[in-house]
Order: sequence, then structure tokens, then C-alpha cells
Amino acid sequence: AAREMGLGGNATATFAVLDDDKSGELAFEELHEEDARIWRLFRDWASHEFDSAKDMHTKLSQLDRSNVLGVGQLTLDVWTESLRKLGWDEGCEDELFEAFEDVRGGGKDGKRHLTPINLKWIDIEARRRKKKDMAKEKALQHKQVAVRKRTGNGQPLLDKFKQFLKKTYGTYIRAWRCALSPNDSMS
Repeated sequence: AAREMGLGGNATATFAVLDDDKSGELAFEELHEEDARIWRLFRDWASHEFDSAKDMHTKLSQLDRSNVLGVGQLTLDVWTESLRKLGWDEGCEDELFEAFEDVRGGGKDGKRHLTPINLKWIDIEARRRKKKDMAKEKALQHKQVAVRKRTGNGQPLLDKFKQFLKKTYGTYIRAWRCALSPNDSMS
């Protein structure tokens, strides 16, 4: 790339100029903050919406109104309309389409369209999302187990707390108003 830009063959010097934070790595944000933000948001949104490249292609092409045979092509128009119908509201549909489009051009009919192969990145994102969700779930379960170990199953603690409230305040309403919600927030 350095040669193509007329900077000679010195990739190290070119990289040093691009590496704003001098981390030794080039982050997308250093190249273009807004596009990096859109890409991050789109990856996150898509990994929640789709399980795989095939799933993404199928769901998006099924929303094609001109698709009477059930075998829709994911053209730019279908892509844009389908993303919006499924809740993508950050825009930049054209730029995203072009980023995934096969650089060799359109299909046999000359139309530009995406295939599941163009959307393989979602397989990685969906796996990453599932792993992350499983890790969160596991951490939550461990936390709940730890709390139960400290407090028993929770019911004895609740019973003891309710006894205290009843003994101290006479009724739960009075306990709520005097101790638990003194500002009458009622929540």
C-alpha cells in the first residue's frame, strides 16, 4: 500500500504515521472514527439478529417484496429495505453492502448482490456473541450460587427480615413507609 500511495517501500514509516496512539497496532478508530463506530454497531446488532451467514442471507432476502419464488437475491435495494424492517436504524446501508460485496462484480445477471459467502463474517461474530452470552450466564450462575452459600437459600433470610420489620414497625405498610421508602417513592 505504501508503494501504491507513492510513499516508497517504507511500510514502517507509513505505519508509524497512521499509528496515532503509538500502540504498535492500527485500530479502525485511528483510520476513521465514524466508520469504526458504524461497523461496531452493525456487528453487534447483526450478531443479535442472525445466527449465521446463511441465516442472515435467508432472513434478509425473504423480506424482498418481489420475491415470489422464495429464492430472493440480496441486492442493494433488498438489503437496505430488509435491514430497516428488521430494526437497523443507524444508516450507511450502501457502505455496508459495498464492504461485503464481491469485488469481482455482480452475479450472472449482472446485478450486484450478496451471497452467504459474502456474509461469512457473521459466523465469527455470532460465535463470539454466543460465547460472551454463555460466559455472562455462567458468571451470573456462579454469583447466585455464592450468594446462596452466604445466605442460605434466601428464604430464611427473608423470613428473618420480615420478622424484624413486623416486630419493629407492627405492620409491613408502616415498615415500608418508615424504613424502606421514607420519601414515599413507593417503588
